Amino acid sequence: MYAGLKNKRITIQSLSTEQDGHGEPIKSWSNTSTVWAQVRFLSGKERSEAQRDVAERIAMLVIDKRIPVTTQNRVSFDGGIYDIEAVLPTVGDEDHELTCKERV
Repeated sequence: MYAGLKNKRITIQSLSTEQDGHGEPIKSWSNTSTVWAQVRFLSGKERSEAQRDVAERIAMLVIDKRIPVTTQNRVSFDGGIYDIEAVLPTVGDEDHELTCKERV
């Protein structure tokens, strides 16, 4: 992948679980790494749900293969949170393609 196309900064986040003072689990997301990515929006749609408008966007993010990432991670980008639905190798096998769905 041509490095110049990776012109957006994204943050990879990981879920961690801690315990509160009563021993109850508390889940929180922490930033794992901030990397350059190519971001392409593949589709989007809007619908009404429970008397409110809901928008959904699907994006393909291309990042360096050396960045450890799985579907257990999520991505923060441009004020939105995106769940990683698939991690795919690129044709040259030098990058990861992340298929992501924006959280609404």
